[in-house]
Amino acid sequence: MTDALPPKAPRKRGVDPYVYEQALADYRAAMRAFNAARAKSERERLALLPVDRFEWLSADPGGCEVAARNGGKKFKLATPPRDGYPAEGRCTAPDWCRCRMIPVVRF
Repeated sequence: MTDALPPKAPRKRGVDPYVYEQALADYRAAMRAFNAARAKSERERLALLPVDRFEWLSADPGGCEVAARNGGKKFKLATPPRDGYPAEGRCTAPDWCRCRMIPVVRF
C-alpha cells in the first residue's frame, strides 16, 4: 500500500456542472477507499511492533462527529473503538476521513 498514489481529482474548468458533480462524487468515494486501505495497512504494521495502544488524531473535528468524539482519546490496538478505527470506520465528513492513528509507546 505504501507505493499506491491517491486518485486524481476531477477537473472543474471547462466541464459541465452535472458531469463534474458526478466525477466529484466518484473521486470522494475513491478517496474514502484509498484512505481506508492506507489506514488498514498502517494498523497492520503497528500490530507487528510492540505497540498495544494508539491515540486518535482528529484531523477534522468540526466536520465529523466521530472525529470530534474520539479525537485525542487513546484506544487499544487489538479492539477497535465503537466507531471503528480512524479512516476505516464510520465518518460523517462530507468527503473522506483524514483522521490518523498515533502509536502510544510506553518506556
